[in-house]
Amino acid sequence: MAEHVEDLSNFSLHTFDAATVAGGLLPEMAEVFGVDFDPEHAAQSLTELSGAIGKSKVLQDNIGQVQEVLGTDQDGLSIAADWLERSGVQKALDRNLWTPGSQTPRDVGAIVMTDSMANGQDRTTALLQRWAEQGRSRDELPRVFLATGNRIMDTKTEVTNASVEQMYDVMGRYPTGYEYGESVVRPTLVSAGYKVTIIPYDTANGSEVADRFISDYPAIFGGEIAFARVANSGVQLAGQFRRAVHARGWNFDTAENPQVYILTDEQPIARNEEELSQSRRFQNPHTGIRQAVQTARNLALMTQ
Repeated sequence: MAEHVEDLSNFSLHTFDAATVAGGLLPEMAEVFGVDFDPEHAAQSLTELSGAIGKSKVLQDNIGQVQEVLGTDQDGLSIAADWLERSGVQKALDRNLWTPGSQTPRDVGAIVMTDSMANGQDRTTALLQRWAEQGRSRDELPRVFLATGNRIMDTKTEVTNASVEQMYDVMGRYPTGYEYGESVVRPTLVSAGYKVTIIPYDTANGSEVADRFISDYPAIFGGEIAFARVANSGVQLAGQFRRAVHARGWNFDTAENPQVYILTDEQPIARNEEELSQSRRFQNPHTGIRQAVQTARNLALMTQ
């Protein structure tokens, strides 16, 4: 029987330790990137490691910085891919934050999405379509809340997204996250049986979107909520909202009363140039390793 190794998919928040998770992966990465990993101040060390990997939220912009450390050859790609695989962040999640093996309840009160990169929104929408088909009647499906900002969807990967291209042809410009949600996400989720509420906010700051959403819909934080996102981003989204709720002094998502659930898909890791060229099918490990660090950082913040 294979030895059980706790990673960033099967962790227990009760006992999470950033220094030992995934076989000591994070201190190992920190050493390579020249960051001193302090187990007593893990969240701060992970913030520094994330910055050493790349500071841009547009992950593609960090690739050059990663390659400066790991190299541009196959060996560098393999190192990053192995790290990403060990982390577990590319695995699908359907669980609460506290306990591995838990599952999102059928009667969860709400599902929350936020606007992300176009490909990410497409994958999250497809994930919720599949979730709806798992023996649930339309009457059982929770309402989906899509909190959107005003970011223009014009990054390198978005301008080649088929739906973005179609909207550009019609509008003569690239859509905002809200416009993409209304035109692409809502119709698909409604067809799957969901009731959908899309809320536009005049900001591109994700933390501000979360805070304003909580102000507008406080009642849903009295129950159980599933946060839906693509592989490697679910814990980050849940953590962002959870911190914003706790900042208000609310008693939310405790060990005795878990309320935060996470739904993500799974995406294989690119291990050669051919797979790197298929960004919609494979995760680039040069960008994925920062997501692993950010996931661990969010968990470390929750256990402080």
